[in-house]
Amino acid sequence: MPNPPIHRLAQLDFLRAVAVVLVIGNHSAICPPETNYLVNQITGVWYRGGWAGVDLFFVLSGFLIAGLLFSEYKKRGTIDIKRFLLRRGFKIYPAFWFLLLTTFLINVLTGKTNNQANFLSEILFVQNYYPGIWAHTWSLAVEEHFYIFLSLLFGVFLFLGRKSSGNSFAFIPKVFALLAFVCLALRYLTDDFLGFSYEVNVEETHLRIDSLFFGVFLSYLWNFRGLAESEFLRKHKFLIGLAGVGCFVPAFIFELSKTFWLETFGLTLLYLGGGFLLLALLKSDFGASKLLRIAAELGKYSYSIYLWNLPTHAGLMKFTNLAAENWFLYALIYWTVTLALGIGTAKLIEYPVLRLRDRLLPATVTAIKAA
Repeated sequence: MPNPPIHRLAQLDFLRAVAVVLVIGNHSAICPPETNYLVNQITGVWYRGGWAGVDLFFVLSGFLIAGLLFSEYKKRGTIDIKRFLLRRGFKIYPAFWFLLLTTFLINVLTGKTNNQANFLSEILFVQNYYPGIWAHTWSLAVEEHFYIFLSLLFGVFLFLGRKSSGNSFAFIPKVFALLAFVCLALRYLTDDFLGFSYEVNVEETHLRIDSLFFGVFLSYLWNFRGLAESEFLRKHKFLIGLAGVGCFVPAFIFELSKTFWLETFGLTLLYLGGGFLLLALLKSDFGASKLLRIAAELGKYSYSIYLWNLPTHAGLMKFTNLAAENWFLYALIYWTVTLALGIGTAKLIEYPVLRLRDRLLPATVTAIKAA
């Protein structure tokens, strides 16, 4: 069976690019004030709030993954959950395993001990609960847990839908409302009783899965409740996008570890902002804007770039003192190597494996289209 044509949306690739650029800045060394005060202030703000780029990824991932499942349901009247999980595995695992293998080999060559428990934590995707190798791969664990949760949940929805002959996904708004309340309450209680810890409050799945499920909720409204044809969205896309940007501003002003409301309610604000930006972009036309399309091209490789940005920084900091001695040279090397490794990994591993996946497990539906 031939694969349906894949329609990449430049708007969503642009959002991926924004997200990964924010994260790169968060993992970068801040320019010393004695080197350049203005750049010091810019990189300081970027570092302070760049972590919020992951929330953009979460909302976008929830929206797109649910959209694929909804499209399959509307076309076939059912969803092949096993096929879905296998296809996600082809997307996530190879580039990630390559990072782990490279890390292992570099540790061997440099005489550093390879902690088997830490590697096992990464392989099993529990590194957001048990220490792994890299500090940034916690988001992959959250997404992996989300895929499993969503598969089980949709399986239940399909079963209930067959029993009632109604809308199989009518419970999604209620599930989102419940998750939003429970995750927020747990963040509040965790912070109140245990104090703030980035490894707990920001990384653990039971405190963050509401961000991904908000994307599912928006996708449900888009596919089943007429949001895709909304004239209100089309007419007010600029204001909606502006509201989305506004939701992210506090992350760049306040220190996460010192701001209780940002550690709790602020994470809710971020996924709301990510949703606003997503909807605004879906209703926007990039037209002939070369700058936006260049950014969107970068977004195509965002997953592999995300994998390699922190290891690149860590390598520069371990083997050189370049960030302090010549920050501009450090920044040039950091960005160049990060993009080269990320794009190179995508072209040599990620996309060839995806082509193999599409031969072995052909897609049954086309990608989502903006209206």
